[in-house]
Amino acid sequence: LGMEAKRKSLSVLELLRTRNIEIHQALTQDSLADQMAIARGLGVPYAVIMGVKEVKENSVIVRDMFTRSQETISISNLPTYLKRVLR
Repeated sequence: LGMEAKRKSLSVLELLRTRNIEIHQALTQDSLADQMAIARGLGVPYAVIMGVKEVKENSVIVRDMFTRSQETISISNLPTYLKRVLR
């Protein structure tokens, strides 16, 4: 992730919490593979991924954990997007 992405992800977590979107986080894991394994183990339908590139673009990657398709979404649109796909 990088420290900058970890810091930025905290504000994304808070944004989702304030919009009543249930979340799990694995910020203590530095490996994306480890984080995805945790997500699969929890059975989460979507993973929100943020790296250095996404921090610079003020966006996140949303990965469908079942189809493995993914989309880049702006952080400001993330709550609306997640509420729509989680219905």
